[in-house]
Amino acid sequence: PEVAANVANTVVDVYEEQDKARSINPPGAAIYASQLVDLKAKVDQAQQAVTEYNQTNHLIEEPGKGDTDVAMLGTLQARLLEAQNARRMAQARTLEDPSVSSAAMASNLIQTLKTQLAAQELELAQHDAVFTAKHPGRQHLEVQLAATRSSLAAALQSFAANARAELSAAQQLEDSLSQAVADQRTKVLGQGRLHDTASKYELELESSRIVYKRALDDYDRTRFASAGHYKNISLVSRAQPPVIAAKPSIMKGAVLGILAAGGLGFGIPFAFELFNRRVRCRDDIERSYGIPVLAEFSRLPARLRA
Repeated sequence: PEVAANVANTVVDVYEEQDKARSINPPGAAIYASQLVDLKAKVDQAQQAVTEYNQTNHLIEEPGKGDTDVAMLGTLQARLLEAQNARRMAQARTLEDPSVSSAAMASNLIQTLKTQLAAQELELAQHDAVFTAKHPGRQHLEVQLAATRSSLAAALQSFAANARAELSAAQQLEDSLSQAVADQRTKVLGQGRLHDTASKYELELESSRIVYKRALDDYDRTRFASAGHYKNISLVSRAQPPVIAAKPSIMKGAVLGILAAGGLGFGIPFAFELFNRRVRCRDDIERSYGIPVLAEFSRLPARLRA
């Protein structure tokens, strides 16, 4: 009896000692502290990486600078579209016939020269009807007509040269604006990539901070719980030596064994007969099927069966 009580009490005492030691000095506290140091180092490293990247790429700037660059790119693209339209119009003017172009038709000089040319041609036609080809007046008209035609051709050539000059200027403006748009787009895309990389560094920094904060909270909670010396168990009473020995009853076991054996001995054949309904005699046919039996043969000898 004393040994049985000592075994139970020893188990309880050892469990209490282990629980007390675990609450005072939690297992793995030193490892937890070293992990906190590693997490703090990772946070500092991520913060340093963010700062160095921002300083290297000049990302610490006034708010709205990225929006200004995007707006400037939109303005340059709008100006490039206008320059392209102007270049197409100038190109169309260079392909027109100078004598019937809109600029020539709107010029007073061209209209005056055309009117003068028409009057001189009419006057020449009148001289041809009256005078001979050698007449001084007709020759003078031919000289004036040639001079007028030369002046008109020079004026039309001037308009054509002006159209080509406008086309060249429009092409130069378009090329310069195209280069400016390409440079600005490259700048905006470069700034976008830099900001994306900076966002990745900042995300890593924020993730490291969250992990470190959670670990620090868990460590503080563990240290606070260990400082309180709380117990997870309480002892109601210690084990006392038993007065009467407890052992199995042989008589009860024998009776139960006999009952179990009888139940199995009768239950198994009964169940087999219940689920295996074979016809063995005339009573089975009459009882199961309600058919009268006219004759019943005895068991045939083995020789006849063969």
